[in-house]
Amino acid sequence: MPKATTGAQVLEREPTKEEMIAEWKRSMDEGVDPFIVIPNGWDTPEDARRKAGNEMIWEAKKIRAQADAEKNAIEKQRLKDKADDLAASGRKRGGVISREIDQELARNIVANERILDARMAWLDAQKKGDEAGKKQAEQDAREARKMGGTIPNCDTEEMKRMVGNQMILSAKILWAEAHKEHDPANKEKAEKLAAKGRAMGGTITLQDDLADAQRMVANEMIWGAKQIWADPKQANGDANQAVASAAYAREHMSGTITIDHSIEEAERVVVDNRSHTPSKYGNSKGRAWNGVFNKAEWENHAQFFYDTDRKAGGDKWANDNLFLAELILYGSPKEAEWAKNNINKITKSSGGKGGQGNADYWRNKIVEEAKYWVGKIPYCRDTKISTMVLDKEKWPPYMDCSDFTSSVYKTILDIEIGQTTRDQKDRGVEKTYAELTQGDLILFDWDHDDVPDHVGIYISDGDFIHEVGNNTNSGNLSNTKENVKIENLNDSWGPKYGALKNNIYKIIRIIQDNNNVINIRKNGEKPLPGYEPQQDQAVQKVESEGRNITDEDYNGVNDSTLGKKVETTAELANLEEKDILARTIFGECCSGEEDFGQESVAWTIINRKMSGAHGSTYKEVVLARGQYAAVTGAASDTGLARDPLKSSGNLSAWKKAVYIAGLMLDGKTNEIPNRIGSGMYFRTSRWFEPALNPNYVRIVNGNQYQLYADKKWNNIKDIQTFGDNTYFNYGTK
Repeated sequence: MPKATTGAQVLEREPTKEEMIAEWKRSMDEGVDPFIVIPNGWDTPEDARRKAGNEMIWEAKKIRAQADAEKNAIEKQRLKDKADDLAASGRKRGGVISREIDQELARNIVANERILDARMAWLDAQKKGDEAGKKQAEQDAREARKMGGTIPNCDTEEMKRMVGNQMILSAKILWAEAHKEHDPANKEKAEKLAAKGRAMGGTITLQDDLADAQRMVANEMIWGAKQIWADPKQANGDANQAVASAAYAREHMSGTITIDHSIEEAERVVVDNRSHTPSKYGNSKGRAWNGVFNKAEWENHAQFFYDTDRKAGGDKWANDNLFLAELILYGSPKEAEWAKNNINKITKSSGGKGGQGNADYWRNKIVEEAKYWVGKIPYCRDTKISTMVLDKEKWPPYMDCSDFTSSVYKTILDIEIGQTTRDQKDRGVEKTYAELTQGDLILFDWDHDDVPDHVGIYISDGDFIHEVGNNTNSGNLSNTKENVKIENLNDSWGPKYGALKNNIYKIIRIIQDNNNVINIRKNGEKPLPGYEPQQDQAVQKVESEGRNITDEDYNGVNDSTLGKKVETTAELANLEEKDILARTIFGECCSGEEDFGQESVAWTIINRKMSGAHGSTYKEVVLARGQYAAVTGAASDTGLARDPLKSSGNLSAWKKAVYIAGLMLDGKTNEIPNRIGSGMYFRTSRWFEPALNPNYVRIVNGNQYQLYADKKWNNIKDIQTFGDNTYFNYGTK
């Protein structure tokens, strides 16, 4: 039978990739195995066959998904048979997408290969002076990104590297499947595919296990999707599927780059994952950084713990901290977060009544106060402003760096740490870079003349907050960049300064681990104010009688810029903090009036923020994975967060949620009634009954409640039942 003819051949032009694949499929239906080279100017025949086979396998996976959703038994079986036949044909033609790769990853692999093909076709067209060919290649690339491809508009070698790493990952998955099925032919195919991937620049090595390879590819997918999302023209104005691919990489492939990482931070994670650079303090396994917390800062901490632990006789405190620091650097995201939350709990001594918790509480209050003023106080070097108690109702007209740091400490602790940087360098106790903790003063020497000329307050993970700028005219403060801002010590201000941390003059700790403050020259100590945590409790138990919030308070609230419908969790995370907070409170408890449900949800968020559990800002707390279903969890609740007004029609309750969110962000939590004490978690009261839910709730020793979570029974404490929910904390009662 004669070979089928494409429409392109009739028109005497070079056929497109889609036309060639269609011809291949027609030929196979006719029992012919044609020899096809997809015309992108660089494929070998073997590459072309493999890609066409992958397209067929992906198509088969889509058909199989249709079969799974089909209710008619006859049609279901017909679709299954069609999918199986198509997948078998794709593998016979060289396709290497294995059964272990699901539809979402298969789509990404196919789309990314199309993007690389489009780039090669573009280069070929450019060489020939073919403008129409270049435009077609650009359109092909946009369409591939629109369908879920995550290779951004980067250089060709970078594109090849990303496709190469996906080929190596596919090879590892295929090899594992072949090993399990005792299939030497597919093992050989996997090894050839991996070699091809490395020849294209892939950086995943033979020593990387499957989990490491998967994480590296996932982070490359997320990094690429971030760039496509930032410039949706790359995907024909619709970057949603690229974002969905990133979400898949995060949720199913252990990607560690989060929504909150900037594109630059994401790129640093990708580059570091590829380099396999061993840690300087003895990471003998050469493990790749997980990208969760700041690498440079935690390697410095790890070095300090490592050096301390190696001293004669060892040091259990350092050894324990080193273990946690390594989890922070190299563990899974969940392990890293757990270690970060626990590392400050390991102390050398109790440091007096209440332990270090008292110091940590006030350090957190200092940082919380400083963060409130981000973007609110213009910078100006002017001697008319001095240390003051900061008033959220009446903002200072301007400040310089030392005005700001001294005023934050004055506001929270009513102490004087000095008006200038030269004063502040002689207060407190000097610490090393490795010992940095939140609330510490960081003094900088830009001219390297041994005289400090700038100061900020350390937050965590390399971030610090400072009043910064060059204004000297208090009558002209229009530049919004000259203001209170958060930056990272690894950031650079250009060749003159290099990384900001290279300009550190001194680190000063005002709040000491022994629960004292040193705020005057020499050695003047005084105890911190009265917060004392309970021995078994890391969170402050805040009680607020608070007047009832009524419709008179919230009916006039301005919510005109809030509550718009959004489609994805990525869009949701990009909303302003007040909007996200209100959606969470409303979504978890949309009822209003005086039942205190919204107030109680709000207090769980406040208590978590104060404890440091799940984040140090309200936004971090509510967006922590698996916590508040209204913004991150169950499908039935997610609609409330993405479209709060239309989902319920309860406009009054929505306005109340907006009002409560505003009180929280303005620091007026004392105006929110607290009926749950220090509770940070809640379940429906019916779920909480042991008789109704014996698999997850029980009582032991007569009065100790326990919940089953993380494959074990956990003691819980501070139990408060109110309305339809029961609020509690984990720990020993």
